[in-house]
Amino acid sequence: MFPAERGHYHTLKMGGVTGIVLAGGRSRQLGRDKGLLCFEGEPLVVRAVRLLEGLCPEVLVITGERRRYTDLLDVPVVEDLVKGKGPLGGIYTGLMVSTYEYSLVVACDMPLLSPSVLSLLLERIPLSPQAEAILPRVRGYLEPFPGVYRRSCAAKIGGLLAKGSLRVHNLLELIPKEVVAEEELRAVDPGLRSFTNLNTPGELEIAGLG
Repeated sequence: MFPAERGHYHTLKMGGVTGIVLAGGRSRQLGRDKGLLCFEGEPLVVRAVRLLEGLCPEVLVITGERRRYTDLLDVPVVEDLVKGKGPLGGIYTGLMVSTYEYSLVVACDMPLLSPSVLSLLLERIPLSPQAEAILPRVRGYLEPFPGVYRRSCAAKIGGLLAKGSLRVHNLLELIPKEVVAEEELRAVDPGLRSFTNLNTPGELEIAGLG
């Protein structure tokens, strides 16, 4: 069993939302720890925490199978409650240890995330009381990160992990969702740069980290 104002940086404080940084990836394709890569003078994991601290009253960092980055961060750092389950396990851990019912979940390897994009997601919470997740749709695809997840997702995730079902999209198929359309995202992030992931050396070059 498993332990059941837009266009510029602002400091909108959303009561009742935990910010969660997923930083547990093994970075096999890069051969180095993505969280420690520097962008504009700071490690990616520090950058992600700083972004969420401007939006959420609580920020947690989930580091996978072992605790890392404790010398860099002044927020709680938590290792996975269930080891080796990837991003889905990271979401599960974050929801289980968070203080608030809703959590804004980001991946640490998205250095160009716009606070305005995150605010779009947060603003949907009071407008979407039935939704268990609030997610962006980009280029026709539902993106799990960044996303807002309700604590009630944890029980469903626990069931998936118990069956060895580790894809985040398996969760998304099970739960009621609120979707933020691409045209809304482009209104605050015209090039959709927020959705740049760093998974390969080529992507590092594009982001200026190679």
